[in-house]
Amino acid sequence: MNVTITNLGANPENVTLTFYANGTTVGYESISNLANGTMVNQVFQGNTSTLGYGNYILTGYCQLGGSGEAANNFTCTTTLTVSVPGDVNGDFKVNMKDMVLVARAFGSDGPNYLYPGSPPSSNWNPNADINDDGTVNMRDIALCARNFGQHYP
Repeated sequence: MNVTITNLGANPENVTLTFYANGTTVGYESISNLANGTMVNQVFQGNTSTLGYGNYILTGYCQLGGSGEAANNFTCTTTLTVSVPGDVNGDFKVNMKDMVLVARAFGSDGPNYLYPGSPPSSNWNPNADINDDGTVNMRDIALCARNFGQHYP
């Protein structure tokens, strides 16, 4: 989950981000003394090894400076699917459909891969980046092939 935080206030703020998967806390991120007028991009890359296969609602909650004021806090939500490595399309099985998706994204780079702030390639598919190194290459094809035929349940 990518979160962009901007301190629009007059004073530096401490920021606490809490991330939940289906209501269970899966991680924290903290930013100390975010200067006024400063914007930061925070990326949460949680460890899903403790989650079973399935679909989850991933929620991020941001609190500024310990304030309970609703104007200072926000919540964002996205979906997360935990599946077999190589299951690019999230259907809980690794098959030719997944191999095709990796092949279509082959050679693409994700955001910030070339330099900070660089845009992703036009054919970028983050799910095809199976080893999560920011680029889709032969390593990703090999991981998809290694798990070919695997499925859940």
